[in-house]
Amino acid sequence: LYAPDGTQVARYDKIHLFTATVADKQGSYNEAATFEPGTQTVVTALDIEGAVYQLGMMVCFDLRFPALAQRLRQAGAELLSAPSAFTYLTGQAHWSLLLQARALDSQCMVIGAAQGGEHAYKDGQTRQTWGHTTISAYDGTVISSYDDSELNHPLNKDHKNYAIVMATLERQAQNQGRQKMPIFNCHRLA
Repeated sequence: LYAPDGTQVARYDKIHLFTATVADKQGSYNEAATFEPGTQTVVTALDIEGAVYQLGMMVCFDLRFPALAQRLRQAGAELLSAPSAFTYLTGQAHWSLLLQARALDSQCMVIGAAQGGEHAYKDGQTRQTWGHTTISAYDGTVISSYDDSELNHPLNKDHKNYAIVMATLERQAQNQGRQKMPIFNCHRLA
């Protein structure tokens, strides 16, 4: 995470490495063959226009593990970020559901910034990612999203290859929701 002036505020190394067989061009994914998993959770202060929020950091495949989202909440997170590059097939099947589930598990806003489109490798192979950047509120409601197929729409005359998705963290509503359903007071297996 970087501040507007370019200084590094926090660093998170993905804990859960993607390992899966998917019915796409690549077929098999095994990040552990190339990367080592991170070992530390990260919650850091995030200053947005003078308001300070506690941000819990996740990456991509981490979304499949509810215990991580819960641990980040227990460490004080108010919102969770999960930049991702889900395969087209896994994204189509699971992306929105996982973001909403992690929001419910943690009672945090979840920001799923997602890379979408076709990506070329040096060897000429390509792979397609799902995209669909989505923000879910603490109660699992999708409050903002973007369908990447709109980037190729004929009305996209600027041919932008990006989109900006925004939402407001309603801190008071989130805190009230947490008080009305205090799941972390009831949780027995964490």
